[in-house]
Amino acid sequence: MKELVFKSEKGNPVTTSLLVAEKFGKRHAVVLETIGNLVTENSAAKFFYKSEYDNRGKQYPMYIMNRDGFSLLVMGFTGAEALKFKIEYINAFNRMEKQLKEFNPANISRLQLLEMALEAERKVIALKPKAD
Repeated sequence: MKELVFKSEKGNPVTTSLLVAEKFGKRHAVVLETIGNLVTENSAAKFFYKSEYDNRGKQYPMYIMNRDGFSLLVMGFTGAEALKFKIEYINAFNRMEKQLKEFNPANISRLQLLEMALEAERKVIALKPKAD
């Protein structure tokens, strides 16, 4: 199976309705219909981009979606894979919340602050040639 998420031409993480259908064991036509309903009912058009794919020389519709579109779509799914995704999603939020609560700048030593600043500066320097 292909990776569910890949990098778009602009460097953003995206996925397609085809990959979602494959991952969650849904018919692609059902996924297309669900996305169409989301776009119409919830003004979610900014999360989805209508596209096409080629199969044996014939063009078929598909959607490319960002993370928000993917989340919106999959949260409506049922079944074992959908439940697994929802639980992983909740756990990720809980882990992040815990990390944010545990982070206390008062507990960071001067050396750690300097190391963090140095690392940030290295990242800026590494990215600068790409921006030029």
